[in-house]
Parts: sequence; C-alpha cells; structure tokens
Amino acid sequence: MDDYTVTLTMPEAKVDTLHVLASWNTAVIMPKSVVDAADEKGVKDYVGTGPFKFVEWKQDQYVHIAKNDAYQPMGTPASGFAGQKEAQVDEIFFNFIKDTSTRAAGLQSGQYDIAMRLSLDDFDRFDSDPRMGIAKSYLGFLMMNYNKQTGPFADVKMRQAVNAGLNHEEILLGAYANPEFFELNSCYNLPAQADWYTEAGSQYYNQNDQDKAKAMLAEAGYNGEEITLLAPSVPEFQNAALIIQAQLQRLGMTVKVETYDFATYAQKRLEPGNWNITVQPFSLNPIPTQWIFFNPKSWGWTDDAELLGMVAQMQNGTVEEAKVLWPTAHEKSWEYLPITKIGDTYGYSAYNSAKVEGFSTFDQGIFWNVSVSQ
Repeated sequence: MDDYTVTLTMPEAKVDTLHVLASWNTAVIMPKSVVDAADEKGVKDYVGTGPFKFVEWKQDQYVHIAKNDAYQPMGTPASGFAGQKEAQVDEIFFNFIKDTSTRAAGLQSGQYDIAMRLSLDDFDRFDSDPRMGIAKSYLGFLMMNYNKQTGPFADVKMRQAVNAGLNHEEILLGAYANPEFFELNSCYNLPAQADWYTEAGSQYYNQNDQDKAKAMLAEAGYNGEEITLLAPSVPEFQNAALIIQAQLQRLGMTVKVETYDFATYAQKRLEPGNWNITVQPFSLNPIPTQWIFFNPKSWGWTDDAELLGMVAQMQNGTVEEAKVLWPTAHEKSWEYLPITKIGDTYGYSAYNSAKVEGFSTFDQGIFWNVSVSQ
C-alpha cells in the first residue's frame, strides 16, 4: 500500500464501519508515537487533522485553539461536518460558563461573540433582538429507557402498558415549553435521514389511552410496586420526569423521581437495582445499528432474541440489505420496547450578528468557515 492508503482488517464485516469512521466524535487520526505514549488516562499530545490546532486547556476555565496553517482545505462545498473547512479566525477560546444566564449576559454585553445552548426561556428575547442571530440545533430524541433485567419492566406487558398511557405532547410541551423546540416523531431517525426513516410501528406511538393502559397494568399483575424514575438534573429532563410521574400516577402507579448531576446519574444507571425507568435524550445516529439500546450489555439490558437477531442481520449484511430489514426491526422494537421514544428535541445558540458571519450548528457548533469582524 502507498503512504495515503489505509487498510482496515476486521474479524467480520460490519455495515456501519464507514459510518462510525465518519462520525465527528469517533475516528481520530494521530501518529503512532502519540498512541504509544498514551497511558490509562489517554493521550498526552492532542493531534488532529483539522483546520484548528490545540493550544491550551485550563480546566474549568477554557480551551484555546488556533488556526492550523499546515491544513489544506478541500475544494468541495461545505456540508455539515464534510467539505470545505477553512479557519477564518486566528484563534478561538471556548469558555466554560455553566450558568445559562451568565452566558446570555456575556453575549449581550459583547464579552462573547457566540453563546451555546442557551435557556429555552430566553429564546423569544434573543429571537426578537436585531443584534442577534439564532442557530437552531437538533439535540437528539427524548426517551424513557426501561430496566429489562430486573423489576416490573422485565415484563414486556408492563412496558407496553406504560407506553400505551403516555401523552407525549404533554411531556414535550411541559419540558420544552415552546413547540419550536420539539417534534412528535415515532421513528428513531429523522425524516431527513431518508435511508432510515420509517413509520413502521407508529401505531404504538403517543397512544395516550389511559383506559387501555390501566387494563394492561391489571393484566400484567401490577400491584402498586414503587417505580423509581431516574433523570439527570437538567431542567428539561427534570420537568419531563415529573410530568411522566404524574401521568403514571394517573394510571394508578406509585412513582418516585430521583435526579442527579449527570456524572452521578450515568454511574447510577449502570446498576439495575438503582432504577426502573431512566429519562434522557439520545444523540443523532447516522445508522440504526448504532443505537446503544440495541446492545444487550448496555444499561437497560435489551434481551429479545428476535429483535437482537434482526439488528445483527443488519449489522452483518450490506447497507442495501439493512435498509430493507430496518422497517421490520423498527416495528419489532416498538412492540418489545427497549425504550419509549417521546419526541425529537431542539436547542439553540445565539451570536452577535453584527460581528459573526457564517456560524451554524450541525449537532454541534461549526466554527470553520466563520469570520469575526472587529
């Protein structure tokens, strides 16, 4: 092979290999010497292949990157994370400001040029400000993950009962307040993902049928056992958890909500004895075989042989074969219910439109092809 050809040797074919390599947060190309010098904490030298290069990281303060003069942009049009990437500014500081009101105030005062992930409560204020530009971004879909290893939801009838009684629009409106930031959609993928969008299984989505749910709970033998609902202490997820709690209580269920900072939440969900349902979002995936809830070893512990067999068949075939199989697997997933998808969610960032030109978001902020005037 020549210096510009990479050979990837794998034990078996995987349909999503190229999708994984193309993912913005998965494939990292770096010199062998950097990898060899890494310890259990990871690499010590941050080497990338993009239009910017790492300069400094001050923990809990900022990350500083600068223009990579050695980078050669492609000549193809920019499209999401692909195509032309040109560093039009000399350096960028990513300041870590946890409080959304502080980020908003810094943007409005001119301290910052761009503020990411602002409060939904402030959207109308920024949207009506002629000095500000808005970049809306997909944040993933809000979902309920069921503990299928132990407890009441190891019984598929219990999962189906809860799923039948949920009012998705009420949950989304209570959590996100503004219809601008959510959409009802039964598919795990977005309509724009034409290869993978399907309406198979949509009859099980947003049923909002309390009588049906109560009858199914009785059939499943539910007898008032306390359900623990776990969520990260993020306003949208907390609000969603509280609305879900109220909806399940209307079905006659006993439910308590526990919320934690994300690190604690992520640790607690790994132990099946800690929870029965978790509430959180899932990010965009380029191909359905990447959904973590199809992994039987991941929290939630999916155990349906038929569903897992379908996913494995997709994984080991061609892309065209996977496209044909996906609608059937998607409908089976809605019947088995490893999760209940609530709906697609969105957020926004704002920027000083008098100074910043070219800023956009595609799952994350895109900072190449962006210029800032003085």
